[in-house]
Amino acid sequence: MKKIIIIASALVLAYCSIFASLGVPDNSSVVSGLYSTVGVGAAASGMGNAYLGSAQDAVAIFWNPAGIENIQKEDNSYSLFFSHNQWLMSTIIESLSVATKFKDIGAFAVGFSYFNSGEMERYGIDESGHPIDLNSTFSTYAFNGDISYANKLDRDVDFGVTFKYYLDDMDGSVANAIAFDLGVRYFVPIVKGLSFDLVATNFGGEFNGYTMSKEVSFAALYNFAVADWGVNAEYDLVGRLNNTAVNRFGLEIKSPYLLILRAGYYTEDDIIDSGFKDISFGLGMLVNSKYNVDFSFEPYGELGNAFKLSFGADF
Repeated sequence: MKKIIIIASALVLAYCSIFASLGVPDNSSVVSGLYSTVGVGAAASGMGNAYLGSAQDAVAIFWNPAGIENIQKEDNSYSLFFSHNQWLMSTIIESLSVATKFKDIGAFAVGFSYFNSGEMERYGIDESGHPIDLNSTFSTYAFNGDISYANKLDRDVDFGVTFKYYLDDMDGSVANAIAFDLGVRYFVPIVKGLSFDLVATNFGGEFNGYTMSKEVSFAALYNFAVADWGVNAEYDLVGRLNNTAVNRFGLEIKSPYLLILRAGYYTEDDIIDSGFKDISFGLGMLVNSKYNVDFSFEPYGELGNAFKLSFGADF
C-alpha cells in the first residue's frame, strides 16, 4: 500500500511539473495571487528562501507539507509559529500556524496568512483614455487559510498535503480560490544528513477564471556538524507557471552559543535593474530548545528593503 502511495505521489508531482512547463489555455493564462509566492518566515528569508528541505515544525505548512512530519516533539505537544513581514513599500504580511503530531495517525497543522498592500491612490480614465487622479485611496488585502496532514510512507520517505483557501479583496472586488500543495521528502540512507524534496504548490487554484501562481520545486539539503557547530546547506530549483526557473542557495550555521547565522542568494529579481539585490542575511536565537526568534534582511535594489521577524515556540 505504501509503495502504491509513493508511486501515486510521484505521478501527481510529474503531472504538475508537465502542467507548469506547458502552461495553461489562453483564456486563463493570466497568473494571479502572486503574493502567495512571497516566502514566509525570517529563517527562510535569511537563507534566500532556499527552505523547502529545511522547513519543519509549524512553519512547514507554508513551504513543504512533508516537513510537518519532522516535528521533533512528543505526542500531544504543539509547535507554534508567527511571522511579521514588513515587505516592500507599505505592504505587510502576517502569518500564524500551529502543528502537532500523533504517533499512530500522523502530523497535522493549521495556518493563516494576511496580506495588506496599504493605501494606494485611486485613478480613473477620462473620455480621451487618459488616467485621472480621483483624489481618493483604496486598500487591497488577501487572506488564506491552510490545513495540512503529513505522515511517513516508508522509513526514509515522508509525504504531506495542504488544502488552501484564498480570499482576495481589491477595492471591493472579491475573489475566492481553493488550491492544494503536495510534498514528498526522501532521506538518503547511505549519506547521513542528505535529503531531497519534491513540492507542488497552489495547484487547482483559480481567481474568477484566472490561474493562480503555481510552482513545482526540487530541493536538496545537506546538514552536517563541524566540532560543536551545525551547518545546513540547501539548494532549491523552482519552476513557475508562465515564468523562468528560479535558483536559490541558502546557508545556515548554528553556533554552540545559541546564535544562528544565515545567508542566501537567489535569481528571481530579474525585473530589478539596479541596486543591492538578490542576496539576503539573517540572524536567529534559540532559547532553551523551546523558543526561537529570527530576523532577516532582504534588499530589493531600487524597490527598497524588506525586513522579517519570526517567533517559534514548543509547548
